[in-house]
Amino acid sequence: LLYDRNLSDAFRKKSVQIEKLLDESFHHAEYYELRFKYTSKLNGYLSDKVNIPDYQKEIDEFIEEFIVIIFHLYHRLLVTQNIVNVSFNLRFYDSVFEFLKSFDFSNNTLISLYYNLVNLTKTQDEKYFYELIKVQEKFYKKLTPLYLYNVFVTLADFSMNKISKGDIKYKKIYFDLTKKYFKDFKTKIETGYLNPVLFSSIVRNAASLKEFEWVESFISAYSVQLEPDQIEESLNYAYADVEFSKGNFEKSLEYIYKVNPVKVSMKINSKKIQIMNFFELGYHIELNSLLDSFKHFFHREKSIGETLRKRNLPFIKYISELNHFIIKDDVEGVELLFKKIDKTEYFVQKEWIKRKITEFLNKKKKKYSLNKKPGYVLQPGSYN
Repeated sequence: LLYDRNLSDAFRKKSVQIEKLLDESFHHAEYYELRFKYTSKLNGYLSDKVNIPDYQKEIDEFIEEFIVIIFHLYHRLLVTQNIVNVSFNLRFYDSVFEFLKSFDFSNNTLISLYYNLVNLTKTQDEKYFYELIKVQEKFYKKLTPLYLYNVFVTLADFSMNKISKGDIKYKKIYFDLTKKYFKDFKTKIETGYLNPVLFSSIVRNAASLKEFEWVESFISAYSVQLEPDQIEESLNYAYADVEFSKGNFEKSLEYIYKVNPVKVSMKINSKKIQIMNFFELGYHIELNSLLDSFKHFFHREKSIGETLRKRNLPFIKYISELNHFIIKDDVEGVELLFKKIDKTEYFVQKEWIKRKITEFLNKKKKKYSLNKKPGYVLQPGSYN
């Protein structure tokens, strides 16, 4: 406005103030838009003076604004594609990445961030996971709380996916990322409410690492940030996980019996907790009925995606076989089952089933050794 009214001195003073505000500002999409508009106005002012306008800076800032916006759109489309069975035309995608090969964006906050967000979401290559962590640390003070939340959710999703495929080192990585993000349990949830699936995965992961003091503090601080109608169910589900990890199987069952989840993934997880509790408590006859019910659920529920089926059906198959052999006290059958499972591609709770087999065989070995009974001899090392 001052420029349009030809008030040069006032314009120059205001320019200094604007530059200071831009320097101190968070880097969000609007920041890039304002920066380009400011440079464009400044060049318009300089074109009437003896100074040469910086047109190169103007076009560079326009391109940066464009890339930030299109990266934001790419990320949104890719996330949607991963959730819903739909495909989008990512226009200019290859051209944008080809251009970035010759463009130094290492000091550009959002281009650096989105470059890794988009690549990680599209390729699931872990090199972008670690690069995203580095970028977040480098530009931490320039990122808004909402961007920090979106980065955490992306890192959490990737970690959970890795864990579900058997890459157990990501349990500790996920926990460390969670502790850092929810530091002092004062982090505000920028989307208004905490996603119940994210809440449950954080609890389950921390509980599996025996981080009970931390996880109970997390539950206390963040259960109130769930949507009001989801708090009670999420709390029961969370405490079922915690008590199971503590070895309090009866308590875990008490909590899980109170859960009546709507989401298919939560239904599957609650059934698995019941099954594992029954097994731990030695309810092997009752477990047969529960497993039959779980099998029928998978056949009946058409909304279960192929990935969920692939990861969970082997669990049902092998825990059913193990339960059958234990009821029959078939030690040889259990040994052979261990070998079969050991050669099988990773599935949900594979390591837990192997651990239960090892415990069973160790007890049998001790029993045979103490009583010196004739009969089947356990083969040394076949179950280690």
